[in-house]
Amino acid sequence: MRGGGGCNPLFCGRAPRYIPALSLLFRLSNFSPWSFRVDSRLLRSGRPDICQESDSLGMVEVFRDTRDHFYGGRVRPNVQTIACSRYKTHFVRDRIALMSNETLPSLEFFLGLVEAAGRITLPRFRTRLAADAKVKAGVKFDPVTDADREAEIAIREIISSTYPHHSILGEEFGTTGAGPIQWVIDPIDGTKPYLCGIPVWGTLIGITVAGRAVRGIMSQPYTGEFFWGDQSEAFCESARGRSKLRTSSVQALPDAICHTTSPEPFARRSDRGFAKLSSAVKFTRYGGECYAFAMLAAGQIDLCVEPSMQPYDIVPLIPIIESAGGVVTRFDGCRAEQGGRILASANRSLHEAALEMLNDGR
Repeated sequence: MRGGGGCNPLFCGRAPRYIPALSLLFRLSNFSPWSFRVDSRLLRSGRPDICQESDSLGMVEVFRDTRDHFYGGRVRPNVQTIACSRYKTHFVRDRIALMSNETLPSLEFFLGLVEAAGRITLPRFRTRLAADAKVKAGVKFDPVTDADREAEIAIREIISSTYPHHSILGEEFGTTGAGPIQWVIDPIDGTKPYLCGIPVWGTLIGITVAGRAVRGIMSQPYTGEFFWGDQSEAFCESARGRSKLRTSSVQALPDAICHTTSPEPFARRSDRGFAKLSSAVKFTRYGGECYAFAMLAAGQIDLCVEPSMQPYDIVPLIPIIESAGGVVTRFDGCRAEQGGRILASANRSLHEAALEMLNDGR
């Protein structure tokens, strides 16, 4: 479960007292040592933390206590999120299993996917397309076109032929497969501007490992740009070349530029928090869809607020924003991979101030 109840009793309460048993398990199992990144501040506090390797099939996580020697191993966790605080989500595992030496797909593979999608979406852009209406609570018209469906099919076929053991979650065709690695796809994020001929739509493709977003791309084929993040770097590549993405250093709300796709959902919910935030910032703009999140990673926008996102709307954008120095959570401070009410901010200070204001009006 995510965000609260149903925690594993083994790890509830003072979890560190159970860590020596896990370390003994690692020693007896003859796991090979390997390199992890650790938050030393949390280790000094005596709390268990997640130790992560950056590139192989894991974002693989093991708990560690300050009293123990470090024992690493190639393990695959079945992870549950049971406690949320702002900016940090603590993980527990129900089971630990050996994992393969598989590495995550490369940027080149992602580029092949978005190029395949672009061959379908770009020729139809700025043509008068027919669109069907999907049923979505509280939304008057949620369009889907043949371009959405065909682009997702093309992406799925390439992934399935290369990584048949990976799960896939897509906007148009739901979830197929199971396992710790899942592709998350929105073939056209921003179908409404796509239908209007406005180039703020994009193809979103991301990967989660054990539920955590680790790599993501946003491609805008009409402008010839793509935005990439993989936890080690974030950059944009366009006709002008490659440029590093870095969020802004704006710390105060009165200096911040805010974006949301539409004010209508907040008005329907009588959400006073967003109204207060919008009044507190320098100005608020609308209609940017996924492109606005890319601009947050690029330092052009400081806050992106969305009241109702699906996993395929946000998962591919999380690694881009986080790798550029930004913060992405739900309004309750938990991680954003499951979607919901989402705030993305240029930095932690701004994020904390915006969250406080958004939650004050609820």
